[in-house]
Amino acid sequence: MGEECLSLAQDYPFHADALIDSTLVFLPRQILIECLENSRHFVQRLMKCIAEKFHHLLLDVEAASLLTGSERVVEYLIRDLDASVQGAAVIELSMAKSVIASRLSLTQEHFSRLLRQLSDSGMIAVDGRQIQIPDVHRMRQYLASGEGHGVNRLGRSSGRGRSGSDHVLAVAC
Repeated sequence: MGEECLSLAQDYPFHADALIDSTLVFLPRQILIECLENSRHFVQRLMKCIAEKFHHLLLDVEAASLLTGSERVVEYLIRDLDASVQGAAVIELSMAKSVIASRLSLTQEHFSRLLRQLSDSGMIAVDGRQIQIPDVHRMRQYLASGEGHGVNRLGRSSGRGRSGSDHVLAVAC
């Protein structure tokens, strides 16, 4: 965190609280600038880090704008699973459910309700912070199909593994 402030030569004007056990490392700006000037590998890693954060931000904005609450929950649960995983998977939630709900732009009550609905439908089983997914492929199909909206998702961004078709999504206002 803070790469943008380093690049803009600004102080870091943000406050952060650790949500999980963390180690904080402070490096003086001058040392980082020397690394930027002297290490091509360091610059490449820093650029990759910034690009990944930007990509995740775009995904979060897209999800908050285009996905239903249940789709946001499903996507959050399978986001970090390797694309080759198709069968069962177990996920350990690393943050409190209230924090996850906030991150997904949901109230804690709505998040709990959605987990219960997904559990009732057999898509997941919840045991505290552990979420069991019996069929990851089914979860991916749910997202790709737009089942949560009752419409086909072909017009949406293909950034999440959806079809990269040339279909155009028309919206009537």
